[in-house]
Amino acid sequence: MERQCGSCSVCCFVGAVPEIEKPAHVMCKHVKSNKCGSCSIFNDAALPKTCSAFRCSWRHGYGSEDQRPDKIGVMFSTNRLEHQIYMIAIETEPDAILTTGKDMATLLVKANEIPMIVVKHDRKPPHDTGDYIIVPKSIEHKCKRIMGELVAELDEFASIYELVKAEPMLEYRST
Repeated sequence: MERQCGSCSVCCFVGAVPEIEKPAHVMCKHVKSNKCGSCSIFNDAALPKTCSAFRCSWRHGYGSEDQRPDKIGVMFSTNRLEHQIYMIAIETEPDAILTTGKDMATLLVKANEIPMIVVKHDRKPPHDTGDYIIVPKSIEHKCKRIMGELVAELDEFASIYELVKAEPMLEYRST
């Protein structure tokens, strides 16, 4: 199920768009209001591929209507990092991954059974890694090099760890 953004424009803030030199955590200059479609180049050939190709997990149909990124303070997406697929969670509100975004994080980790890298609200790019990693218990044995100190049990299915900053940064193999 493909959803429309409505009044959410979180991705226009958190995401970097190299084609138009837009840095992460800065509102895009082409956004005229917080309503979806207010991008002045949205229907234009000038819309960067980064923008036209991006869909957050909520737009892909995960979660309820009330779990839209602007409502829960965290945006989730699936990304490829160092040739592996990971979920990414970027907080736009303090501690959202442990509060308002916890149910959505749990849903996504259960549905995809892959690690989720969490970038905390107070950490603005550029930085090399996320701050936390949520690891489904079923694949913890594959993730020992990326798991740090336990922060919290998400539920009986997954745990949140402080991400270890080590080389190689991530060594999870999905296959």
